[in-house]
Amino acid sequence: MSEIENLSEEIKLFLETKTADPKNFFGKIFSKYCSKHALSHEFGGIGGQFSDIYKFTRETTSQTANIGISLSILINMLILKIISLYGNNYQKEKYLKNAIEKGLIFSFAVSEPQAGPHPKFLKSCAEKKADDYFLSGEKTFTTNAPVCDFALIIAITSVDDKKRYSAFFMPSENDNVWIEEIKNLPFFKDCPHGTIGFDSFKVSENEIFGEKNKAYDQIVMSFRKFEDILMAGPVLGAMEYLIHSILRKNKNLDSNDFYYETGAIIASIKSLDFLCEKACEELETSKNTTEFIHLFFREEIKSLIERIENLCQIFQLNFDSNEKQIMEDLSGSGKIAFKAAWNKLVKLAKNESL
Repeated sequence: MSEIENLSEEIKLFLETKTADPKNFFGKIFSKYCSKHALSHEFGGIGGQFSDIYKFTRETTSQTANIGISLSILINMLILKIISLYGNNYQKEKYLKNAIEKGLIFSFAVSEPQAGPHPKFLKSCAEKKADDYFLSGEKTFTTNAPVCDFALIIAITSVDDKKRYSAFFMPSENDNVWIEEIKNLPFFKDCPHGTIGFDSFKVSENEIFGEKNKAYDQIVMSFRKFEDILMAGPVLGAMEYLIHSILRKNKNLDSNDFYYETGAIIASIKSLDFLCEKACEELETSKNTTEFIHLFFREEIKSLIERIENLCQIFQLNFDSNEKQIMEDLSGSGKIAFKAAWNKLVKLAKNESL
């Protein structure tokens, strides 16, 4: 079997039996299958490009029919990419070279209770004393938090005309850190999410990740841009699984109208896939040509979800449990993504009209 097929089998076994410890499971698959695709040869990997991450998560979701696990994989891989872009030599040696060997799991902690990720409302802070910082605060809805080895924490380090943020890596195993799992999420149920609290966690000033006081613009906004594009991997992989499953179960359906509607959906998926691969290549160049791609993608995905729903209604097609979960994940997350895209598209049109 191929690597993706082996990974798929391990994921299916984990989900079916629920006997493996989640942290051990994720650490194992990250070490054995995933992290190497996010790392260059310099750090023991076989990839390291955004397109490597995109293709891996798309193919994984297409094989496993599980967006939640793929989201966990994607976030971990993107943090490795962020470290390779903004980390100093010490941090690269510490985190990247151990990522494969030890199966390190990372989370990126920005959002806070009643604040979301908006920089104006975040409260977590890092108080400087001598050559050290002491971090205090709370982060929530953090992907991979319940299983992570390290959380990348965004905290206030200065306030003048506005809040200035810096980034710090914080180990989960510490007396000043506590993590609580968030259960019963409406979608991406198999992706671990949690709340991270920390009180007077000590970190040396020379371990600040990226530039001091510039973490929001440099780290957070970069991560958001990367995630906006690369989330297309799991989404398109899930859609590919759905369509192949529909065709397989209804191969005896004698209707050209059915095949026309299905073919139109396939053409859209393949076109979006091509566009997203090109966008990943552009991300490597730091150009701004990807600025509107994720907005276009969210609009198209919304339309594709509706077309799949209409297809099933017209031809009375039934979903199995896996397919229902995929549609719940796509619909639930799609509504949130569409709301954010709606505001940006309105602003875009207003600016164009000036």
